[in-house]
Amino acid sequence: MKNIFVGALVASSLFASFAFAAPTAIESGNTVGSGECELLAEPVVVTLSNNVHGAYNCTRNNNSITVATCHFAGSRKVGPERCAIIGNDTSTTPPSPIYNDDSCTGTGPENTFTVNNLGKAFVGSTTGGSTAAVSLGAFCEDTSVTSALPQ
Repeated sequence: MKNIFVGALVASSLFASFAFAAPTAIESGNTVGSGECELLAEPVVVTLSNNVHGAYNCTRNNNSITVATCHFAGSRKVGPERCAIIGNDTSTTPPSPIYNDDSCTGTGPENTFTVNNLGKAFVGSTTGGSTAAVSLGAFCEDTSVTSALPQ
C-alpha cells in the first residue's frame, strides 16, 4: 500500500510540473494565480467579452506568458496576413523570434501568409514582439484558441 501511495505522489508531482507548460483555456472572471502560472507575482482576474475565447501558456523555461484570444463572430476572410514577431524564444542563444505563422521568415511587406476561412486569433507574449493575427485551425472556441498558442 505504501508503494502505491508513493507512486501516486510521484506521478502527481510529475504531472504538476508539466502542467505549467500546458496551454490553458481562460474562463472569464476566474482567477489565475501562481498555482496555475508560477511566473505571476499576484493573482490576475481575466474578464472576456461575450463570445470571446482566450487561452494562455505559462512557460517557466523561457520566463514567458503568452495569451491568445479570438471572437466567435470574428473575421473569416481568406487572404494574406502580414508576418509579425509575436515573441522571442529565450531558451536559445541569441533569442530567436517566434512568428505568427510557421511559414514566416521575416516581417517585411513581402512576408505574408494566407489566413484560412476558419477565422483568426490574436496572440501576444511577455517576451516581446507584437500582438498579431494567427490563423485558427477550427472556428473560434476554447480548443482552437488554445491550439493557436506557439509551442
